[in-house]
Amino acid sequence: FRSLTQAEQYLAKPIIVGGAVLDLSSVVAQYKNALLAVFSSTPQNAIQLIRNTSRSTLWGIVVLVSTYFFMTEWENLREGMIRLAPETYRQDIRRLYAQVRQVWTAYLRGQLTLMLIVAVTFIIVWTVIGLPGSLYLGFLAGLFSIVPDVGPFVATVLALTVALLEGSKWLPINNFLFGLLVVVLYAVLINIKGVWLRPRILGRSVHMHEAVVFVAIIAAVIFTGVLGAFIIIPVLASLGVIWNYLHARILGLVPFQDEKYASYPDLEAPAITDKKNNPVAKAAKKRSK
Repeated sequence: FRSLTQAEQYLAKPIIVGGAVLDLSSVVAQYKNALLAVFSSTPQNAIQLIRNTSRSTLWGIVVLVSTYFFMTEWENLREGMIRLAPETYRQDIRRLYAQVRQVWTAYLRGQLTLMLIVAVTFIIVWTVIGLPGSLYLGFLAGLFSIVPDVGPFVATVLALTVALLEGSKWLPINNFLFGLLVVVLYAVLINIKGVWLRPRILGRSVHMHEAVVFVAIIAAVIFTGVLGAFIIIPVLASLGVIWNYLHARILGLVPFQDEKYASYPDLEAPAITDKKNNPVAKAAKKRSK
C-alpha cells in the first residue's frame, strides 16, 4: 500500500494534456479501497474466492486436456463413431463429414480474409490521420474484429487511449478532438464491416445469403452471446449440408452430386416400378448424360 499512497499523492493534482484536464485522483483511491476490502474480507468470502478460482482452474485443465485428446486421437474417435452406423451408411457418413469439414474450413478462410481487410484498412486510416503506433493498432483492430461486439470495443478503447495521450503526429488539433475523430472513424468503418463486409465475405465462403448471415449473427449476439455469434454461421451451414443429404435420401435421389448412382446399391431397387415417373430413374438418367 505504500506505493499506492505515493501514487495517490502524485495524482492529487489534475493532469493537463494538450488542453484536456485529467483528474485521476479518485482512481487510485478506489483501487486502494478495493484491495483493503479484499484483504479485510471474512474467511467465508476467502473460501468462496478459493472455490471460484479452483473451479475456473479445473475447467481450464479440462479444456486443455480435451483439446489435446481431440487433436491426437480425433481420427480414431471419428472412425469409431462412424462404425456405430449400419455398414451401408458408413461411406455416406464419411462423405457427409468431409462436406461439413469443408464448410468450417471455408468459414475459417473467410474470417482470416475479413481480419486481413480490416487490419489493412485501419493501418491506412490511422497512418493518414497520424495516430501513433498505427501499424500495431491496425493489426489489433483486425485481430479483435473476429470477436463480434467485444473485439471492436476493445480495439476502440486502445486507439482512443493512444489518441488522448499522444495526439496526432501532424493534425493541428488538440488531443480531445483527435480522440473524438478516432472514435468517429472507428464507428463508421466498423459498422461498414459489420453491416456489409462481414455478411458478404462469410456468406460467400459458406454459400449463404448475406441477409441470412447478418440476421443470424445479430440474433446470436442477443440470445447466446459472443461465442454463439462466432459459431452460428458454420453451424447453420453444416445443418444445411445435413438437411440436403436427408432430403435427397427421403426422395430417393443421389445425395452426393459428384458420385455415380451405382455407388449406392440401396437406391438401385426403388419401390416405384413405373420407370417413366420414377424420380430415382430420372436422376440416374440425368447423371449418365
